[in-house]
Amino acid sequence: MCQRIDEYQDYAKRIHILGAEIDRLRLENKAFDEDARRIRLKFADGLSHEKRQEDFNFLTVLMGVEIDSLRNRIDQREVTID
Repeated sequence: MCQRIDEYQDYAKRIHILGAEIDRLRLENKAFDEDARRIRLKFADGLSHEKRQEDFNFLTVLMGVEIDSLRNRIDQREVTID
């Protein structure tokens, strides 16, 4: 019974950490949205299609790297909790 309580407490800790990480990611997502709006306005001023595509590809890769970094942070936190 004590082991089950410990498991539930560990589970609750993980949920709390993931909840905090989700909140942080939401804030970052809002910042990315604002950046995207600024970029759209910048592109609306007449930049070439190739330049827009190149910048979009760069941002996509950058966001992918950021997501991988965040996943690694979550994995590291789970290891330290165990």
